[in-house]
Amino acid sequence: MKQPILTTFFTFVVITMLFSACVPATVTVPPVITASQIAPTINPSPPTPTEPDNTPINLYINGAKLPLETSPYVEDGFVYVPGQEVFAALGYLTYIVMDTGNPYIGGFKYITDETQTKFHIEFGSKDYIIDPGLATERVISFDAPARYEDGTAMLLLAFIAANPGITTSYDPASRRIDINSGQSLTAFNLQKGTTFNAVIFKSLTSDQLTDNRIGALASGLSMDNFAWEQDGNSNHLSVSEQINCGIKRWSLTINNQDWEPENWDISEFDIDPRYRPFYEQLTQQGLILTYNLIFKDKDFLRSGGVLGYPRFKDEAEIQRYLNYVRVTVHYFKGIVTYYEIWNEQNIQGTGQYIEPDDYINLVKRVVPIIREEDPAAKISVGQTTQFNDPASREYTYRIIESELMPLVDAVALHTFFWDSPEHESEYYYDYPELLKNVKETAWAHGFTGEFIGSEGNYSPNIPQDMQARVPVYTRLQAGKYAARGNITNLGLGFSGGIYALGSGDGPAYTMICNQNTIFAGAQPAKVEVEVQSSAERIRDYAFNLPNGDTLIAVWTDGIAKELDQGEEADLRITGFPNYAVTAIDILNNIEQEITATAEQNTLIIQNLLIKDYPIILRLRSNN
Repeated sequence: MKQPILTTFFTFVVITMLFSACVPATVTVPPVITASQIAPTINPSPPTPTEPDNTPINLYINGAKLPLETSPYVEDGFVYVPGQEVFAALGYLTYIVMDTGNPYIGGFKYITDETQTKFHIEFGSKDYIIDPGLATERVISFDAPARYEDGTAMLLLAFIAANPGITTSYDPASRRIDINSGQSLTAFNLQKGTTFNAVIFKSLTSDQLTDNRIGALASGLSMDNFAWEQDGNSNHLSVSEQINCGIKRWSLTINNQDWEPENWDISEFDIDPRYRPFYEQLTQQGLILTYNLIFKDKDFLRSGGVLGYPRFKDEAEIQRYLNYVRVTVHYFKGIVTYYEIWNEQNIQGTGQYIEPDDYINLVKRVVPIIREEDPAAKISVGQTTQFNDPASREYTYRIIESELMPLVDAVALHTFFWDSPEHESEYYYDYPELLKNVKETAWAHGFTGEFIGSEGNYSPNIPQDMQARVPVYTRLQAGKYAARGNITNLGLGFSGGIYALGSGDGPAYTMICNQNTIFAGAQPAKVEVEVQSSAERIRDYAFNLPNGDTLIAVWTDGIAKELDQGEEADLRITGFPNYAVTAIDILNNIEQEITATAEQNTLIIQNLLIKDYPIILRLRSNN
């Protein structure tokens, strides 16, 4: 966790750096345009009201059916559609803000890596703002208002058509809505020579998902200015970011997990009573929480004390830490699931540094306190700096070869640090073997718990002082590498963890959110998959789902491109003779039917296009 990075409205991280705001706080409204002035992109006047028809209205985007949680309806001749679901399917990142004087729905979509289009409409208003705060800003006035109904933004179909490049139509006879963005989905066909039959893939929220073992991180809450009287959000942190994306595991700590910056004015022993209900709210919304037990010894320092580095050479300091652990675990009992003992303790010359033997001895003394205060909590060790650093790996092996292994519940690694075929390529390609060796070593020393992969950092938003050390990926490249990293971790029996990617990162965020839904409840499986292709490197992993389905993730494992045409491949999958197959494109939000044949006990898929990001095959029994 070297360089925490933030977004403004939605964020994965809470400290030090702030992305440019996605949505302006105030909007200067230009002259109003009426719907009649944009007639070429708006449907004709609504039909005369008729008797209610209870037949469901189906909605199609670029010819593909969009499964909807909230049905469209016609009222007083106006067609209303669920705005969040529709805009998400069109590639927009949307949000509803209720804690203002004028609640609204807004959203944005990247047109290029540097430019975006936005929208904003207040509930109850008939004025629809396109590109608020941009030079292209305009306001369009309609004859009926936006509505907020049971947690859903219901918008006029005409609102959708007002956005650049979008046309809509509604056929009352067939009860069908068509929305066209000018993009033919058949261009995304993943199987050559077959009819393209697809639906829009929709990601779910955290509270709708079982554990997907994919997490995010936030720390430094002590430095934040929470609006406690509202929903626990601050200017830097939005719970909605996590919930809407389907994140299930969230590491959330009051102290900054790095040594600096920090709020040195608050005590680590007197925890603000408002934190507990805030954390409770998160668990109620489907998040599984981790808390890092890093200790800055703030009271001691404010009283004039001086800390020595490395840490915990002094028994008095150890006792202060043990007291801190007891107070913290007691406070969060029943809410926090995982406690990490320290963060990146191998960083020498800082207050984080603990020598390996001292760390091992410290953990031995901490474990009984956590077990006493919260017997249900799980204890995690490791958490050294990025695993591509040989010194970090050496420190980790000191831990997993020690007598700690039978005592703890989890071993955590900070897995990816912009690693790819073009940066740290040896580590990137050796990574599966490195993780397998970590597991085998820990097991050999009595470990029976779980393995955690966290802080996989592929952020395209790199601080200036780091740009000489790591590559600057585009948002699309960042998403592709992050998706590969998550699935690799899951396939190797580790959890996945992404750091410093948020909704402001467009396609990267979309890919992670789709992954979070697909892999809910997934467990790694051994499936024999033979891939015949001219591609130089192909990687695949298999998983079983609780409902009996099997997932196979496959991708070409070279340098991620901005425009990848894919590599044609034939797959032979042993043990699945009578199965239906769909392919999920996590970048383009599409799930399509795949033609497959059976040969004895083998499922055969021909002419499949494999991309440089994971394509997920879902196998479902026809029996």
